[in-house]
Amino acid sequence: MDISYEVVLALYKEFFTEELKLQEITNGLKVLAIAFFLLNVYSSFFSRMTDKFGATKLPFDEQKLFSSVAMVLAIIFYDKLLDFLDTLLLGVDQTYSHFSPTDFSPPEKEIEEQEDPGAMGMLKLFAAEALHAFTDPTYIFLKLLEGFAWIIDTAIYGVFLLERFFFIGLLKVLGGIAIVLAVFEKFRDLFYKWVKLYVSIYLLILPFFLILGFSAFVTDYFKKNIDVPLFESQIHIVVLTIMIWLKLRLFKKSYDIVYKVFT
Repeated sequence: MDISYEVVLALYKEFFTEELKLQEITNGLKVLAIAFFLLNVYSSFFSRMTDKFGATKLPFDEQKLFSSVAMVLAIIFYDKLLDFLDTLLLGVDQTYSHFSPTDFSPPEKEIEEQEDPGAMGMLKLFAAEALHAFTDPTYIFLKLLEGFAWIIDTAIYGVFLLERFFFIGLLKVLGGIAIVLAVFEKFRDLFYKWVKLYVSIYLLILPFFLILGFSAFVTDYFKKNIDVPLFESQIHIVVLTIMIWLKLRLFKKSYDIVYKVFT
């Protein structure tokens, strides 16, 4: 089953553009926003009419009027606003996407050794692994632990992507409502909160990628720099166990940090 970034992104775009019919929802909200705008201008006009006579004032609050116009324009061009945010924030994903557990690339040396090994090459590789496991039984446990660590990373990554894009889609639906209500000054904070939450959910993937990249870097460092033949597998097991624990701990803490910064 393919749960790569590209697959989940394609599912997200297909559902929230075709199946959800977001454009039809937005069209109804545009009419409602214009109605709220006219109501806001109407109420502002009569509130100024009740002020003391003799003062030279416009029959409406200029600042409130301009901010209301801005919200009406935001909902009218809502699809363009979403396209802009998606293009900007999805581009950030590509910076660290090579740390994805589904897009892992082995070092160049390993690639060269693995290119067209042939039947004899595969047999030699299997024999070397079997000999290593025979002479060091903990090597088998190390390989199982490495596979378990990859499964954890991949499962968390897949669930994270599905949750992330679902909430982004949900915010796309709620964003139009927040903008419409923001025509009234009392609800203006809803729009600002929506923007901050939209950005923060997108950026949650950055600490995820950085945690995976950092843990892989630390693990590779110990593999290359620890030269204790008798206890090499045992040391690697300890390091890998610590890295699994550290990643699970950092995932939670990084979420809290991102939310505190942007919300």
